[in-house]
Amino acid sequence: MVGAPSADPNGSYSGSSYVVFGGDFTGAVTALGTAAADKLKGSKAVDRIVAGDGDDTLIGRGGADVFHGGGGDDVIEIRDVDFQLADGGAGTDTLKLDRSHLDLNLADERGRISDIEAVDMTGQGHNTLTLTALDVLNLSSTSNTLQVDGNHNDRVVGLDSGWSDGGIADGYHTFTNGEAVLLVGVQVTTDFA
Repeated sequence: MVGAPSADPNGSYSGSSYVVFGGDFTGAVTALGTAAADKLKGSKAVDRIVAGDGDDTLIGRGGADVFHGGGGDDVIEIRDVDFQLADGGAGTDTLKLDRSHLDLNLADERGRISDIEAVDMTGQGHNTLTLTALDVLNLSSTSNTLQVDGNHNDRVVGLDSGWSDGGIADGYHTFTNGEAVLLVGVQVTTDFA
């Protein structure tokens, strides 16, 4: 809403206000979500995918895509690590590695991944997630915990020392390093212990 106190629609500086409706006026957004749970798919070109408030799935086809999750528990699917931005938004959000032989190094991705609380590497082939305690602390603005799921061919690699083994509970191996908590699915190989 825009106010115009000196406008004259009813005479002598009576003032007025105007409602401006938002939208994608530049065409920069290639897939736009709603308040419902949407499945938003990109193309082989560079995509800008913006979710709404539902539990959305944002699917990239590779390349320099930009993903903005909204409210809700969103899943952002990537086919390579060439994306420009993956922002989960509010909720408990997952970054899913949708191809095999991907090596996602969170230290290299600082500033490009935000508000992600889980990484899912399940599927065919093998994937590697490389991280430090600082990466876990900075990955989400609401949590110091990262949950990692995957298959027996997948690996989590730590670049720093100081991780403590908290044992296995509810299908996850718990590692802590200061305030950072890492929950790794029991099928995933780690180099922490």
